Amino acid sequence: MKNILQITIFLFSIGVFACDCGEPKITEKYIESEFVANVTILKIYPNQKNEKGYKANRKINE
Repeated sequence: MKNILQITIFLFSIGVFACDCGEPKITEKYIESEFVANVTILKIYPNQKNEKGYKANRKINE
């Protein structure tokens, strides 16, 4: 029984390979972006409890 289980696991794991995907490069992110801007941060507000985002006043230069 133990041998049958080992053989089954071996046969199903033959085609399994790990993905070695790294972080995308900055140029790839730039090309795929919908909006890219040069901004100046005017004011940063304190983060509230349980908020996932940050609030900031900004001025779009370009």
